[in-house]
Amino acid sequence: MNKKTQDCLNYGSLSVAIFIMIIFILVLISSISKGINYWEVVRLDDEKYGEVWFAFYMVLWTSASFCIGYYSRKRFLAKKEYYKKQTPIIEERKFNLEFRKYYISKKARMLIPVFLSAIPLYLLGYVKDGIKILDIIVVSLLLSCAIICFILHYKYQMK
Repeated sequence: MNKKTQDCLNYGSLSVAIFIMIIFILVLISSISKGINYWEVVRLDDEKYGEVWFAFYMVLWTSASFCIGYYSRKRFLAKKEYYKKQTPIIEERKFNLEFRKYYISKKARMLIPVFLSAIPLYLLGYVKDGIKILDIIVVSLLLSCAIICFILHYKYQMK
């Protein structure tokens, strides 16, 4: 196995680990906030096969998150090689720094409308009986993510 494939596999595994940690934290927060047992949150329905459906869900989305990490790293390396061929000969360290800035700027620009459109969608979809403290926290987190992406985009954009 070559170095690029191993690198892509490592990034796929890293995205799976991050996904599982996020799911675990969300289930833990949900069980604490609702005051119910952890396994009651995992059970998707009142049937006895709720855990099986949750396991199926986890396997499906874990494989999807692996593919996202694997192919995004593969695309990153391909773009990096393409830009390396296009640029005049500069030292490797400076090229890596400039390309990383460019890549972060592009991805941050892509995420700004995602976070901003998530705010009204969250308010329309999940706020039923007036705004609670949890709703304020979620909206402020989404707005903070949008602001951070905005700052990253304009800090690292190419001039």
